[in-house]
Amino acid sequence: MFLGWVMEIDPLPVCLQALPRSWIRSLEVKWEPGGLREENVFLERARRWRIALVKQEVLPSLPNWPGRHPIRDYVASSNGHTGCLSFLHELRAELCVVRVAPDPECGTWLEKFQGDADPAASRRAFERAAATKPFSSPVGPRTPRDVAKGVEEINWDAFDLVVSLDIAIPTRIVRRHPRVVWAYMVTESGMPSYRASRKKPLHGYDLFLNQRPRRFAVRPWRAPHEVDLPWAFQTRACYDWNPRTETGAVGLDAHTWMLVEANQLALPPENPAVRIHGSPLEFVGQYAQCRYFLRMGPRKTWGTSLIEASCAGCLVLGDARSVVHSTPLIPPLWVETPAEARDRLAWLEDHPGERAVLWRRQQAKNRELAFARPLRQLVSSVERIRNAKARGRI
Repeated sequence: MFLGWVMEIDPLPVCLQALPRSWIRSLEVKWEPGGLREENVFLERARRWRIALVKQEVLPSLPNWPGRHPIRDYVASSNGHTGCLSFLHELRAELCVVRVAPDPECGTWLEKFQGDADPAASRRAFERAAATKPFSSPVGPRTPRDVAKGVEEINWDAFDLVVSLDIAIPTRIVRRHPRVVWAYMVTESGMPSYRASRKKPLHGYDLFLNQRPRRFAVRPWRAPHEVDLPWAFQTRACYDWNPRTETGAVGLDAHTWMLVEANQLALPPENPAVRIHGSPLEFVGQYAQCRYFLRMGPRKTWGTSLIEASCAGCLVLGDARSVVHSTPLIPPLWVETPAEARDRLAWLEDHPGERAVLWRRQQAKNRELAFARPLRQLVSSVERIRNAKARGRI
């Protein structure tokens, strides 16, 4: 059981544990994949499993349309984020939407409100949205409540791997299905359950998916029960349905757009700023109109938008200091000031050949860190746990 995890250890990060975070950030940006990776081998192994991706009805900001569908239908059914699209697309998982079970552990989702002025009001707002806020589906508007099932209504033994967003399935049900590998992702990294999950899996589950798309598993170290799998676990293929109609426009997230409003960021006329906002269908369409995506500013975010923009086909520039995970960034595209961003955009416009080379380098890095590397870790971890369960060691 332990050997399978050891095979996944990269000896280099051990030496990096004592380095300053600024050095680790720089190493993450400088690193690029080299040589052939056995991605298809791991993808074939994962596709042998029957996988369920499970979310509670009170998590409307991810795809809501249950079952197995074309990827565009999933994106259209979300009321906020694109999320772990590669579970649904490349790994062909079934999306299950469940009602909130009464068990205490299934209230993990409430932890996100602990810092709110009125946590009870926040809870009521989410519960009300689950019952009243419609999402788009091929059969017309529906609400999460319309399509949600009770956790007892689903035959969990029909799956080999169940991935839960927050703790959607209670421990009593997990224990009834010991053959299944149970994994979960805590949806907010600031939640107490996220910190507790760093020590061990919670509530009888087997694996913790930690949302970290990174090359060097240090600060924090990756424990044996963890998988470095991002919130935006996705690939370029997840957006093949969305044809690109790009101009020289530059997509900006809400935080970078604030620099424009404050007259701190002015882009060249040939590179007009486009604010990325709205529903997933809307902002994915906005990505398709942009040749570039830029992320900078004083507020630090997780870095999910960089992965999404790269998967949607943009060339991503940004300040690695403004995000926790700089996943697709490479050194020529790291810009720290508005003036530097403007100059780099002008250079890229004047050198389309070099721009195309940088785009290919960035696409390779984004695929490796946002999909291929997490996939290898996931497959190795799931196979290790399945073998241990088959031998009665768990």
